[in-house]
Amino acid sequence: CGSAPCDERTRRVGAGNMSSKGERLKASRIRIAVLAILILTAMGGTYYAQSIPDGAVWYRHFCYLPIVVAGLWWGMRGLLVAALLSGWLIASHILLGVHVPIMHDLLRAGMYIVVSVVVGAIREQDLKTERERERSEEQLRGVLDASDEIIFAKDLNGCYTLANAAFSEKFHRPVEEILGKTDEELFPEEEGETLRAIDRKVLEKGETDTREDVLTVGEEEFIFKTTKVPIRDERGKIVGLCGFANDITERKKAAMEIEKQKAFAENILQSQLDMIFITDVGGTLTEVNKAALETLG
Repeated sequence: CGSAPCDERTRRVGAGNMSSKGERLKASRIRIAVLAILILTAMGGTYYAQSIPDGAVWYRHFCYLPIVVAGLWWGMRGLLVAALLSGWLIASHILLGVHVPIMHDLLRAGMYIVVSVVVGAIREQDLKTERERERSEEQLRGVLDASDEIIFAKDLNGCYTLANAAFSEKFHRPVEEILGKTDEELFPEEEGETLRAIDRKVLEKGETDTREDVLTVGEEEFIFKTTKVPIRDERGKIVGLCGFANDITERKKAAMEIEKQKAFAENILQSQLDMIFITDVGGTLTEVNKAALETLG
């Protein structure tokens, strides 16, 4: 769109994406730290149990914990954890000269790999679905935020579940402050109650509603042409509504100014004592003033 508001909107969307990436990076670091603790505990338990005669077998089961966790978090990449613990199990057996046949530990190491593959394969399907959903959501968010039209959605309680960048920009609120709020919390009480009443009508009747809303933003009043449509689930049950709004304040002001000018011109026309005739380009008489009517009868 090439305008300053659009540049600002782009910056806000970029900031939101950076924030989301920062949160994912933080969560990833936490997962790595937790998994590292589990792996070190498993390796320490394995070494200790291998080093004592008739060592306890609890470590055999504990090692599955980091393997399963890694598989659930990272899918097939979790196989690296299973390979590490399997290698450590065999290495500790050889280094410590465990008296039991090595075949026992080879079988356990094989089970580590099998469990990791099974868990990882199942998780990969879930991760693929999640990635596709995230990609679709990102594409949808990109389309919504690129629009100059205000777009939003609400649940049955009137809480906002979606708001695009145009909404955030117009009402000077971050999207995070809009989501989960109601109109009564975002707008002056009377305006919020009016909007809520319209929402109830849309939700109860299941019909599209289009009207002009007058809303206060800061100290100014703006006029929006708003269309609200009920949202239905796969069974046809209404679960919320979505809305589209355009700021028509300037258009309404311009129309009012034109009406004022027309009224002013008409007043001047009718107040003249001389006869005045107005024709179109084809010479057809379109208007005469009061003096002409009175003179010509």
